[in-house]
Amino acid sequence: MNPALYSTRAFAFATGRAVASVRTLVSLAAGLVSVVALAVPTVATAESPAKTDVTVTAESPSSVDALTPVPSIGFTSAPPTSSADWTTQPTCAVYAATDTGYATPLTGALADGSYTTHCSGGSSTNYNPSSYVDGSLTVTAIAAPGSFTGVPTGPTNATGATIGFTLAQPGGSVECRLDSGDWTPCTTVSGTSGSFTVSGLAAGSHSVSVRQSPPAGTAASATTSSWTVQSVSATAPSLDTGSANVGKGSTIKASGYSISGVAAGSPSPVFSWQMCRVLNDASSCSSIGGPSSHGAWWGTRDANIGHQVRLRVSWTSLENFTVSLFSALSGVITPINVSGPVLNFGGSNTHPVKGTSIHSSFGVWGGWVTGVSTSVFQWQRCTSSSSEETCSDIDGATGQWYKPTSEDTGKSLRIKATVTTRGQSVTAYSAISGASTTNVLRRLSSKRTPRHATHRR
Repeated sequence: MNPALYSTRAFAFATGRAVASVRTLVSLAAGLVSVVALAVPTVATAESPAKTDVTVTAESPSSVDALTPVPSIGFTSAPPTSSADWTTQPTCAVYAATDTGYATPLTGALADGSYTTHCSGGSSTNYNPSSYVDGSLTVTAIAAPGSFTGVPTGPTNATGATIGFTLAQPGGSVECRLDSGDWTPCTTVSGTSGSFTVSGLAAGSHSVSVRQSPPAGTAASATTSSWTVQSVSATAPSLDTGSANVGKGSTIKASGYSISGVAAGSPSPVFSWQMCRVLNDASSCSSIGGPSSHGAWWGTRDANIGHQVRLRVSWTSLENFTVSLFSALSGVITPINVSGPVLNFGGSNTHPVKGTSIHSSFGVWGGWVTGVSTSVFQWQRCTSSSSEETCSDIDGATGQWYKPTSEDTGKSLRIKATVTTRGQSVTAYSAISGASTTNVLRRLSSKRTPRHATHRR
């Protein structure tokens, strides 16, 4: 064969995973063209290294609910690769199932339903992403709100309530509804808890519902609770003493209380007296123990002095709801004087005598509490024994003893006693004495015998 009749050219053919170099011999002799292809293994060079084909599969993460943003989507490859094997890793995202062209990747919280995860692109020195396999993601509807608190149990006469509730998780739009009214934002929502306040309810059946809606998709099933408001009319008790102060030992009686509108007739009232330790402050009232505190009257006692009392009247219906009403606060319970102090003028004297000490008794008091009560005495001088208006205090005369002076001569005396218990004072007076006199010593005069003259004889 003449070498001059042959020329050699190199062609590259893609045959699966290998790249072969072929030599073509073209024979021009005798007008006959012969092409002969010879497969010869090639050796990779630095300019064109050999790459391994890989299949990239998008991850299928666990399902998320409609309040949770979609997670980042990763991938796996076959044969396996690591991040170091990639110059640029394939990009993976979530797509609508109908987005077969993968035109719009989705982010954030999605409506409940089924979605596709898909990867594309990626470059590597050693690997060639030859094919891509899709994954899937399921977005579930959010859970219904949990149980309620504060819902009245059974029929009630309360025309309002604050209903508390819990959520499976925070987020989205939380709305409340009374009966079949419009959905409106709940009164308060913080994290996974919230409340809804209703008021002015008419008699009849009522319900409150709560629902939570994601940014997109289906709202959670509403949670509903119901109760009944029963029309009840009740009148609070009134105290026969009104707001006037009440002396210890007095009896306070209640009247005027009534109730109507409860089932099965009128239940019997239950009475409970309360003592209020801060004047004119109903929040300081607490129940008084003992059987005697459960009637429609109350006998005031030492422990009540300086405080006020009030009465609570309660009715419990057969539907097991209770109506309680309170009287107004009573006047302040004060000590009382049973009998005033009595003056003792000393010896057999029936009126003050200058220089002779006078003693006053303590008097008899209701509401003297040992270690708590205090007493003060004040002597007074009166220009008339029959007129209290003529009496005035004697400076410095503040004990139970007094010794009349020359300033008292011709005038009458009395004593003022004041007892104070827990800030409440009561004053009593002795009777006004007769006019004061001076102490006159009578001297018996003696007769002298005259001297007789001596006669001289």
